[in-house]
Amino acid sequence: MDGLVYVNHGRVIVDCPFGCGNAYRVRPGETSIRCEAVDGCQAEFSLIVPDNLAAILTELRKRPSKSNRNWFPTGHPIAEQLGCPTSQTPEELRAEYAENALD
Repeated sequence: MDGLVYVNHGRVIVDCPFGCGNAYRVRPGETSIRCEAVDGCQAEFSLIVPDNLAAILTELRKRPSKSNRNWFPTGHPIAEQLGCPTSQTPEELRAEYAENALD
């Protein structure tokens, strides 16, 4: 099982895909993580990182408020639950910011 990398308040994050509830910050170049938190399941899993993550982060950093610095890949459970857009390109993020005058 692989972990879907997403951006939450400007932080690059992955949730453990095995359902234990842990989340981890993803460092540049990381390709896998072991769920070693206090209550972690100890599973190791690969990361699915978007190829254009650097460009996505560049666009999100232009938003003054960290609460508006979010991005989800297609199929991410949080995005599906909340009805958030998924797999937005950097261009779509730029247009969203300009159109909505996000903080």
